Amino acid sequence: MANRVEYAVSATPVRTIAVEAGQYAAQDVIEADVNKTLGGSATIATGASTITVVGFQTGTVAYGNCPASGKLALGAQAAMDMVFIKNTGKQYSSATALGPATANDLIVHKEESDTNFVEICRIPAGGAICLPKTPGLGSNCTWAVESSGSDTIAVEFALIT
Repeated sequence: MANRVEYAVSATPVRTIAVEAGQYAAQDVIEADVNKTLGGSATIATGASTITVVGFQTGTVAYGNCPASGKLALGAQAAMDMVFIKNTGKQYSSATALGPATANDLIVHKEESDTNFVEICRIPAGGAICLPKTPGLGSNCTWAVESSGSDTIAVEFALIT
């Protein structure tokens, strides 16, 4: 089979129904307008004869150090088959070790021109995002992340071509 990246995502909108004293306890239900778990999966064929990954090497993660102020450039000026970014929910200790817990969001940016960043999303502690088939970025531009608070964040990421 050809080289590829397989991925899946799911999301369930949940509504909490408040307690009714003497009647029932508070309970979570699937939100009625959507009324199901949303999800999908796909396979992205890589264009290269070998897969290249930034962020891991020989099965070992290389956590990025997202600073408490400023941005961590992840790289990927070229088009990517997959960009995976995860907020570990831990502070940065080293490239291979996690520090204490943090509740800070990880803010994901795409650089559109030199020092002009556009916020894509905010990933809560433990959350992740997959971005398939991302376009190439401008000259000297990058994907970047920053912390929403005063803690560093250990970022797990994989830029795959």
